[in-house]
Amino acid sequence: MKKKNFLIVLSMIMLSLILFGSVVEADKKQSVNLSISVNSTAVKKGDEVELSISGTNIQSNDIYAISGILEYDKNVLEIIRDEREENIAKTEVDSNWVSGIVLIQDSKISAITTNPNDGKIMKIKFKVLKNVESTEVKLNNIIAQNSKDEDITVNSESLKLQGRENINVKILIVAVVIILIIVIVVIIILKRRK
Repeated sequence: MKKKNFLIVLSMIMLSLILFGSVVEADKKQSVNLSISVNSTAVKKGDEVELSISGTNIQSNDIYAISGILEYDKNVLEIIRDEREENIAKTEVDSNWVSGIVLIQDSKISAITTNPNDGKIMKIKFKVLKNVESTEVKLNNIIAQNSKDEDITVNSESLKLQGRENINVKILIVAVVIILIIVIVVIIILKRRK
C-alpha cells in the first residue's frame, strides 16, 4: 500500500514538472537562425573554400538536430570527399556537436548534438572547379528539432562568392600602362625643349 501511494505521489510530481516545464519552454521559443561564412569570398579555379555553418537560438530552443539541403552550383564548386567514405563530404564539427554529415549526391546535410549551444556547427570544404563572376551557396528546406521532437522554424541566409582573376596580371597591365604614359610624357617634354 505504501509503495502504491509513493508511486502515485511520484507520478503527480513528475506530471507537475512536465506541465510547468512546458509552460516555461513555450515562453522562450524563438526561431533558429543559421548563417554561412567562408574563409574567402573571392575565389578562382583550384582554390579550396572552407564553408562554416553557425547558428543562434539553438540553446534557447533546446535544438538537438538540424537537417536541410545545401544548394550550390555543382559545375563551379565540388565538395571535398571524406577519404573513408566516398559518398560523404569531409566535415569538421564543433566540439558541441556529435556529428555533421553531408551526403554528396543529393547535398543533404544533418547535424546532431547532445549539448545545444549557439555558435559554430560544422565546416565543409569545397574545391572551385572553374572561374566565374559569382556563385551562390545557400541552405534550404531546413528543419530543426528540439528534445521534444518538435519542428522549430529556421531562418537561413545565402552566401555569394565572387570570382577572382589573377591579380598579378592586373598589376602588370597597370604598371605597363603607367610606364607607357611616363615614356610618352618624357618624349613630349624632350621634343618641346628642342
